Amino acid sequence: MNTILSITDVRNDLPKLVDRVSTLTQTVLITVQGKVKAALISAEELENMQDTIDLLSDKEAMASIREGIKDVEEGKTIPWETVKKQLDL
Repeated sequence: MNTILSITDVRNDLPKLVDRVSTLTQTVLITVQGKVKAALISAEELENMQDTIDLLSDKEAMASIREGIKDVEEGKTIPWETVKKQLDL
């Protein structure tokens, strides 16, 4: 969920907002003169976004993901019970 606040409101409530974005996975959009200029997100969310960008930029990883999706769509899967037996789980 996004919350939109003016930079003045953010300045006044920064500690509370940092706590909110870090615990509730919320994003605070910050406006300056009525226009969104920045966002406050948790460090964890930023790291997740960066990891996603890295993955999407990795051609080999994306090719492997596409191949896996195609295999699933074509029914080329191994039942979980078979995998558990093969791994002695």
